[in-house]
Amino acid sequence: MMANKYTKLRDSVDAFAEAMKRKLYSKVRLGWTGWDDDGWIEGCCTRKLAEHVDRLFCGDEDVKDDVVDIANFAMFIWARQERAKAKTGKRA
Repeated sequence: MMANKYTKLRDSVDAFAEAMKRKLYSKVRLGWTGWDDDGWIEGCCTRKLAEHVDRLFCGDEDVKDDVVDIANFAMFIWARQERAKAKTGKRA
């Protein structure tokens, strides 16, 4: 029974990750880049994340797209923090 729960979880995470990648790749093709540049302002990402969360709860936008955008902004923040930890030798 537990294996089925892991399978459902894995399949859901995989499907969501694919949706994230599709959205990111479409934005890169449109010229949206820079999230991983050292000069990129961290506050920009957190502000955009907050804006998308607000829209999600206000119902102003397509919820599916906002959820994927929220996950992508969270991934940007996570990846930048991991890279900063690696530079300083700190572990989570």
